[in-house]
Amino acid sequence: MLLVAACGDGKPRAADFPVVVLVYEVTPLDGQTPEQAQKQALAGLRQRLDARELEHVGIWADGASRVRIELGGKDVPFDGLIELIERRAVLGIHRVVHEDPGMRAMYEAVAVEGPRGISAETESWSGPDGVSHTDVFVSSGDRARLEAWVQAKGPRAAELGERRVVYERAGMRWRTYLVEKASIVGGADVAKAEATYDAQTLRPIVQVDLSDAGRVRFSDATEAAIGGKLAIVLDGRVVSAPVVQSRIPGGRIQITLGEGDPKELEKEAHDLVSVLRAGGMPPLVMIERRDVGPAR
Repeated sequence: MLLVAACGDGKPRAADFPVVVLVYEVTPLDGQTPEQAQKQALAGLRQRLDARELEHVGIWADGASRVRIELGGKDVPFDGLIELIERRAVLGIHRVVHEDPGMRAMYEAVAVEGPRGISAETESWSGPDGVSHTDVFVSSGDRARLEAWVQAKGPRAAELGERRVVYERAGMRWRTYLVEKASIVGGADVAKAEATYDAQTLRPIVQVDLSDAGRVRFSDATEAAIGGKLAIVLDGRVVSAPVVQSRIPGGRIQITLGEGDPKELEKEAHDLVSVLRAGGMPPLVMIERRDVGPAR
């Protein structure tokens, strides 16, 4: 196969820059046909990659259930683009479950057993009505270690029911949260997303405006949760879990990106915006990668 790219005069020529060819199997979401999943994946991929303005981008259907992608250009971060392609960006706002017996038992087990690399923590606050609350956490600097410990020692799936354990990066450590599985709002409720900067820290953030229906559900949920927490969860990670002080009618949420190099965080913010604007994506499984073109 000879890859071509457009010259300045519009005429094709053999690509004189590195090109990566990727083929993915598309896994339909619940209720989707393979054709619907493929169409959704193609639309989402085009929107995600168009913003990168690469010298060569090609995205096509490949058979009945696959997509084919060709990316090319000079000094292109192919591995970073593959991460962008494969990112699900599943966004949800969930009610945090407080005072749970299973989480309390897990916290007490850590305090008694003292497993290596795992700690027990508490966090206390007062709601707007002056009522005091305390959350218990299990934490570790190693997320994989923490997840393995929770899976071995934490509440069983039958005990969790319609709840699930998620993880938040707090400083240099990861810690547990228990949230309701059902989200109050999700990615389908995103009406607008933009990368901007926090007015106080000047660090890159992503602001999300919800649709009319999402705004109503979010407003009602904040009223019901006053004094407690709501968790913003992105790809299974808690990006923030603020205490709700009052009803929030505006329908705008803020996604913080944590610590790191400001330029890298700015790129991450723009990538996240492109993913959120493209909407949800069915899972993609890479079945082929080929590097072609001139030697890199």
